[in-house]
Parts: sequence; structure tokens; C-alpha cells
Amino acid sequence: MAVPLLSKKIVKKRVKKFKRPQSDRKISVKTNWRRPKGIDSRVRRKFKGCTLMPNIGYGSDKKTRHYLPNGFKKFVVHNVQELELLMMHNRTYCAEIAHDVSTKKRKEIVERAAQLDVVVTNKLARLRSQEDEFYTIYWEEMAVPLLSKKIVKKRVKKFKRPQSDRKISVKTNWRRPKGIDSRVRRKFKGCTLMPNIGYGSDKKTRHYLPNGFKKFVVHNVQELELLMMHNRTYCAEIAHDVSTKKRKEIVERAAQLDVVVTNKLARLRSQEDDENFWSNEEMAVPLLSKKTVKKRVKKFKRPQSDRKISVKPKPHKLALSNVVNKLTYLQTNWRRPKGIDSRVRRKFKGCTLMPNIGYGSDKKTRHYLPNGFKKFVVHNVQELELLMMHNRTYCAEIAHDVSTKKRKEIVERAAQLDVVVTNKLARLRSQEDE
Repeated sequence: MAVPLLSKKIVKKRVKKFKRPQSDRKISVKTNWRRPKGIDSRVRRKFKGCTLMPNIGYGSDKKTRHYLPNGFKKFVVHNVQELELLMMHNRTYCAEIAHDVSTKKRKEIVERAAQLDVVVTNKLARLRSQEDEFYTIYWEEMAVPLLSKKIVKKRVKKFKRPQSDRKISVKTNWRRPKGIDSRVRRKFKGCTLMPNIGYGSDKKTRHYLPNGFKKFVVHNVQELELLMMHNRTYCAEIAHDVSTKKRKEIVERAAQLDVVVTNKLARLRSQEDDENFWSNEEMAVPLLSKKTVKKRVKKFKRPQSDRKISVKPKPHKLALSNVVNKLTYLQTNWRRPKGIDSRVRRKFKGCTLMPNIGYGSDKKTRHYLPNGFKKFVVHNVQELELLMMHNRTYCAEIAHDVSTKKRKEIVERAAQLDVVVTNKLARLRSQEDE
């Protein structure tokens, strides 16, 4: 590939974005930067400990301002014609394929870029390998939809409930305003729009997908066979709770019936990946014979935590503790209410429940997981070997900050020691990917 002309070292003075003041306190104030204009604004007056404001001093060097870390400037392309504009500037600009370009066009752009010696930053995006294509049946071989009319959706954007952007307790799901003075109900200029029959799409193309089919969710092969005579009107979508084994059967049967499956690649791993891991039948069997019953799994939430957004005061604002305490909102972590008039503390009907000893599970099965083991977090092989004599009581869980290399060593050693690992597939790539 081309070598960049730029020889100067690229230094970005500041990469972190400037946030709008009080965007962490109010849900209606977005994080996009806006200059504060209030006469008493502490940020505008640059008080110590307040949010910083952008100025010309944060700007990077003019010679390296718009350069990427690879030494090129970015140029977004949508087709081969736009790519050919970089023929004489391939050492200054690199191409980036736009997100809305199809897989077919992406392949053409990548091939042409190799001929022109142009660097493409995202050349692997949405390009499937030959192994993945083993599972697929090309769209040319599948059924063609009967629908010939162009599908036009008048409105795709959802209607939001009025004031849902101002109060966290008001959800975005649409509810018709009924207030006598409601500006939205009276359709004042500039207010939230209300849905009506005029936004409805054409009746002939109402429930059709962009591929020209109607969707039909299937859970097994028997349900798929209902589409045998309707394969040009309906396409199948495998339900999310179907196992990998059944998914494979459904995809194979769909190819025989000439039925389009929208998510045929979802959760289908190759046989090589399956052979790299050990099945649970070869692992230790738990000693626990008693049935594990959890009286309550749902967490107790702090009263009014669904009404006010969480804000943590920063350490450098401790001098403003009086102001911060008034503006600090409630977190969901449980805190016992202490107010003399608290409805929750006095256990009024319909209020938030308070935890007590009655919610506690059986002492013998208190800390056991559904698989019958107690959890033990490990960071390396040495910690795993502590479970050598307790492999029927404890199972291992690899910590989230362990590298991929160490994870592989832990999983291999666990198989030798006959220790169950709950997250042995996490962040383990196959040899083909490496």
C-alpha cells in the first residue's frame, strides 16, 4: 500500500470532548457543547473546579490537524467513481467506505483500491469469508417476492410521549395527552406531533419488509413447513430462543423448501470451533443434591430512584457541598428511608418493598449457582489449582480483566483438573480468526 507523505509527528493536544454544563444533572440537557450565556454562570466566569470551555489554545498543529493516526486524511467514498478521485492523491488521502454501501459494492471498491494503491481504512467491514458463505444460500438461488409495488413507509420515526425528555419517570412510549390545557393536545405550533391515520403506510405494502416479504417467526422445522406454498409472500425468522442445533436444521430445511431466512447466520458456529471446547458431561458433578430455591431474585430499589436521575458529585466540588446536596439525585442502590413521614418506612400499601430476613434463601443453598456450584473468581492458573480438591463444590469464573492468552491456559488447565468454568467461551477466538 501507499506510504503517507507526512513525516511530522501527529500530536493531538486534547482528544476528550467538551461537555455542556449540567448535562450530567438534567436529562433534557444533552452532552453536545453549547456556550453558557448566563450572567451568573460559573462556567462562563471560569470558576475553579468548573467545566472547562473550549478555546483556540486546545487546537492541534495546523499541519497535522485533520490527519488520522496512520498519517492520511480521510475521504469517504460511496462508489468506485469517487474512489478514482484519489488516484493522484493516494499518499495524502485514504478512503473510508460509507456505512450505507452494500456488500457487493464494497467488494468492488476494495478490489479497485488495491489496483490504484489507495489505503482503505475499513476494507474488511461487512465482507464475509468463504467459511461463512458455506452456511449461506445466495439470494439469487432463493425465492423471489411476488410484491412488485415499491414499498414506501411514510414515517419510520416513533412518536414520543410529551415531556419524556424532561422527566425520567415519564417513559418514551406514546400516551395521548388528556389535559384540558395541554399544548400538545391542542396542537400548538412547535409542539410534539401526535399520531393520526394520515401517517399510515399503503395498505398493500403495510407489513412488508424491505426485501419484499412478510415476516413469519419459526421455532422448529414443522412451523417452517407451513411456508411451503407461501415462500414468495412470507420469509422466515428464527426465534431468539432456538438452540444452535435446531437453527442448523431449520436453515437446511429452508434451503430445500426455497424459503428465505432473514437471520440464517445468527448463532451458527463452525465445527472446528465446537471441537475446541469440552462438553459439560466431561466435567465434575456437584455434591449438592438439594434443590436451589431463591425466594427473591429481583433487586430492591431505592425509593424514588425511578423519578430522579443519578448524579455523583466530583471530589473537586466538595467546597460546594451545600449546593450539590440540593441538586444530587437518587441512585437505585438500596438505602433505608429514615424520614419520619416516609411512606416506604411506614409500609403503606402500594409503596416500594423493604428487604427483611424473610426474603433470605435457605442457608444450605444460599450462595449456590443454578448449576449446583459455588462461584470462585480466578485470575491465573495458580488460583485455579486451589480448587483441585474442591471441584465438586466450587466452579471457577475467569475475571473480566484476564487476557485472551491467559484465559486459554486457564480453560486447558481446568479440563485437566476436572473443574467447571462458567465463562470458558468468553473472549476465546478460534485459530482461524487468529
